[in-house]
Amino acid sequence: MKKYLDIPFVEKGREFSGCDCWGLVVLFFKTEFGINIEDHSAEYKDVHDLQSIAGISAKEKDRWIKVEGNPQRGDVAEICWGRNNYHVGIVPTAGYLLHIEEGTTARIVPLRSERIKRRIINFWRHVGAG
Repeated sequence: MKKYLDIPFVEKGREFSGCDCWGLVVLFFKTEFGINIEDHSAEYKDVHDLQSIAGISAKEKDRWIKVEGNPQRGDVAEICWGRNNYHVGIVPTAGYLLHIEEGTTARIVPLRSERIKRRIINFWRHVGAG
């Protein structure tokens, strides 16, 4: 999983040269599972375009199953970002979360970390990844 560490934040990025949070999920699924999930980069202006992102989130829900129990590799965390649930991260291996936020680089943190644990709303499993 070291290859994902320190990927810089790039608005609408979908490559190892730079990603936003959804782009990191897209990159992980493509690289690790060979699954091309929808990119959505043409559907929002930037990560602050919350109205468009809310629409994307609603559209994506039918492609994912809410995880009951412990998350596994490839499950996506729905994370509270301010007062909204429009941040995501991905479980690269049991017990950890890979994510990126504006102004940072990609990092892997323990799911038990209070800083991230209190922000996680739900975990979701892609219907094609099971």
